[in-house]
Amino acid sequence: MKSIIMLSCLQLTLLIVILKMNLGEACVCMPMHPQQHYCRADFVIKGKILVDDLKVLSDNDTKMKADNDTSTPNMRMYKVRIEKIFKGQELMGPKKHAEIMVSRLGETCGMPLQENEVYVLTGRQMKNMYTVNMCDWVRKYSHLSRKQRQGIRHLYKQYCDSCQIRPCFHGNCQATTPNTCIWNVSGRMLNNNELDCESDYSRCIKDGAGCKWYMPQTMKECMQRRVQMRHNRIP
Repeated sequence: MKSIIMLSCLQLTLLIVILKMNLGEACVCMPMHPQQHYCRADFVIKGKILVDDLKVLSDNDTKMKADNDTSTPNMRMYKVRIEKIFKGQELMGPKKHAEIMVSRLGETCGMPLQENEVYVLTGRQMKNMYTVNMCDWVRKYSHLSRKQRQGIRHLYKQYCDSCQIRPCFHGNCQATTPNTCIWNVSGRMLNNNELDCESDYSRCIKDGAGCKWYMPQTMKECMQRRVQMRHNRIP
């Protein structure tokens, strides 16, 4: 019982730290697996950034304001050449280009978009505009693993309605429902060199009456490397 209380306290402490950093630093987001990004987004695209059409929208730009909003943060608008729409075809239609607004807070968090680079972008539609915030998935397409590319093409969407992914901050969480995959992010939170095998090589899939992590050979090998790295760090 004592160990359970200690683990719960550690988890609570980590959550408090995250929330404080979220409010104060604006560069920390709750961990989200690529499958979660895909399932929660209104659109997922592969696009090339055309910076020559970049412009800045201020807080007073009425196009960005919701009907009851008086304080929308600054956004940068990028013209993007759409190479592939993985989700949101009904929103974007047959467009070859789109104007996408990206939170300027991301610039201080390592998320500036680079000219002529191709990215995978997940985001939402707001008042007929396409928006990407600093906690959405923004990654150079060339940096995606093979499993991630397969995921955004057709695999992630298979279990959006039937499986859930739950991040675990203390490394000893238990699934509360059979349709939950536990994602241990404790090492990633505390050590930047921690391998994120689940994000790079796996997805949460339906298995009989519940859900589990898909275990291809690349995932198994990554997990073995992660265990070895953890073992080597033990004094």
